[in-house]
Formats: sequence, structure tokens, C-alpha cells
Amino acid sequence: MGRLTKSSSKAKPKLPWDLDSFIQATNYRSAFSIKDLDRFLEALTKKATSLTRDPERALTSPNIRRMVRLALYQHVIYCDDSSSMADNDRFTIAQSFIMSIAGLATRAHPDERSGVEVRFINSNATLSGRGEQLRAGLERIRPSGGNRLGTGLRTKVLQPFVFDVIKNGGQLKRPLLVSVIIDYAPDSEKRTAFRDVIGGCKKSLDRAGFPSTSALFMVTIIGDDVDARRYARELRGDSTVEDVLYCTTEGLRNKQDKLGSSDRNLEDWLLTSLMAPIQRVEGA
Repeated sequence: MGRLTKSSSKAKPKLPWDLDSFIQATNYRSAFSIKDLDRFLEALTKKATSLTRDPERALTSPNIRRMVRLALYQHVIYCDDSSSMADNDRFTIAQSFIMSIAGLATRAHPDERSGVEVRFINSNATLSGRGEQLRAGLERIRPSGGNRLGTGLRTKVLQPFVFDVIKNGGQLKRPLLVSVIIDYAPDSEKRTAFRDVIGGCKKSLDRAGFPSTSALFMVTIIGDDVDARRYARELRGDSTVEDVLYCTTEGLRNKQDKLGSSDRNLEDWLLTSLMAPIQRVEGA
């Protein structure tokens, strides 16, 4: 099956944006199967270099470096669509957040057709893409039902993107970064179910010969519910998943209020949050 094999000893040109350290830390060449990786990396660095010359965005070098790394991940956004998300514009806030993630995750990708995948706790909708195509799909979702966070993660995200690939003897094309958006702590399953599913994913990847950090998770809470914040603290303090899971430290609504209307501030914060689990893998 696959997966961790000794990399070629043939000398390769040093890559810009510190990509060599990332490729080595993630075992990218041996563990994943992007077709013609060197050609892809060349196109990626060219696209990143073009971003430095974009006068409208005026992107900083650290943020371009982050976008380059994000382009090497497959992005799945897993969103709470339980009934509570219909209150106080929570789902509208989540939609905007999803669009921001999609834009940042794909901005440095050399293929203009690249996008993100979006899945939901309750809805069986499978959305993909970016831009207006993705926005139109999000606007068709109507929040309803309970919050079986761990169950949905297993069946809607990890089953198709990880477990089925392993079962069929396939190769992961890219490591996975799952951005999880929730409102309240799970109320329709064991409180530990989400953590247990992530732990099970680590074990499955390891048994199949992939790095156990091939699937990473970032959790963001929409509001300021006391129990939701407590739940996030529980996840952050769990040593069994701390190497693959990052939780933002405050609710998204509060964070947006603090950041104000500045797109640059929001972009800086979101890129830093998306990169947090990746930096642990790279050791940066």
C-alpha cells in the first residue's frame, strides 16, 4: 500500500519559501501521490512569486509562505448545520468563514480550478469548489437537527477521504486539513466521540503506513457559549490528539468584532489559525 519509503537520494534544486523543510518533515515525496510533484512544485512557486507582485492584495512574505503550504493540502470544511445555527445569523457567519477559508486555501494553487470540499453534520449535501459556485451551494443549506459532531466527521469526511482510500489499497494524493466549524458542544452522542474518531484516524493512517499526521484538524467555535468554550479547552488539553488538532481560543463572532472591518487583520488571523496544526508537523 504505501507509503513511507526511502526518498530518492538524487540532488534536487533548493525550493523557495522554505518548501524543502516542509517536504522533508511531512514525508511528502514518499507518502503522497501528486502526479509529477516536481512540476507541481515549480508551478506552485511561480504562482506564489506572482502573488508578491500583486499590488491590490499587498501580501506579506509570511502570509505567502503560509498560502504555499496550504496549497499542498486537500481542504475539507466540516460545518455544523444543526438547528441552533439558524439563530442570530450564526450560519451566515459560518458561510462567510467558509468562503474566506476557500479563498486563502486556494490562492497560491497553480490550478485555477482548485477548490475545497464542504460537508455538514446533518445535510447530505457535498459541495466543492470556490467563489460563486461554492457560495450558491452554501445558500441552499438550511440548518436543522442535532449535533452529532464525531459521527458526522467519521461518515461524511474521514470515510470517503481517508478510510475508503486505505481500505481499497489506494494512495492519498495530498495530506488532509479539515476545518471544523461548530456552534455548541455535541449533544446527540458521547462527548468524547469527536476526539475518539480523530484518534481512530491517526491509528488507521499509521497501520496503513502513512504518517499519522496525514490528516489534521482545526476547530473554530462560532459563538460564545460557555460549554462550547469548555469543550474546546477539553480538546486542546487532550494529549491523544494534540499533535493533529488545533482549536482557536475564542468564538468567531467575538474575534471578528475585535478585528473590525479590516480584511488584512482577518486574513492574518485565519492564515495563522489554519497553519497552526501544520506548523506542529513541520516543527516551525
